Amino acid sequence: TMAFDNSAPSPDEPIFSMVSAVSLLACAFQGVAAYLMMRRVGGKSSTIDQWVLTWLFYDVIVHITLEGPFVWMSLGGSVETSEGPLAQLWQEYGKADSRWLVSDPGIVSVELLTVLLCSALCLALIYAVVHNKHYRHFLQISLCVCELYGGWMTFAPDWLQGSPHLNQASSWLHLWVYLVFFNGIWVLVPGLLLLQSWSALRSLHQGTEKRKDK
Repeated sequence: TMAFDNSAPSPDEPIFSMVSAVSLLACAFQGVAAYLMMRRVGGKSSTIDQWVLTWLFYDVIVHITLEGPFVWMSLGGSVETSEGPLAQLWQEYGKADSRWLVSDPGIVSVELLTVLLCSALCLALIYAVVHNKHYRHFLQISLCVCELYGGWMTFAPDWLQGSPHLNQASSWLHLWVYLVFFNGIWVLVPGLLLLQSWSALRSLHQGTEKRKDK
């Protein structure tokens, strides 16, 4: 049975603070930036590929501008003892998952791989989508598997211990926004992209088989 931290926030500590608002606005700004970059680079792509490119730009922006600084702070100390706007952002997220505050080796290892490998795959995949390269779906499948594996290794070890670090019940913000939404989109979107790649490869295989039968 998985146990969850049901502690309520302190009466003196507002659930939704200025740091919460600024953090969410920063995430929204990243989404707008991703869309604008897509319009500049892939505006002539199909509608579906425009959505894909928007996600890929958002993905790489998050990896570089948010997770990159997290890794840097964690390798040199910890988020909990760091200062500055990005440290405050991660300290806010740490209210939902305390492992991000203390340089947890498992979390830092996953994020280090994410920042280095997934960012590179995102950039290569953006190029492949825009230029319709034959290796597009190989890269897309590789990226999605890495993202899904990273999500699994982020949460599965804690679930198996009874979720001692997940402060899920303290507020709707911590549970539904920080934990469910911001982690869920990195499950939903890679899952959909895997289905797209599977469909594309199936169509390619069927086309090859038809040509053989002629």
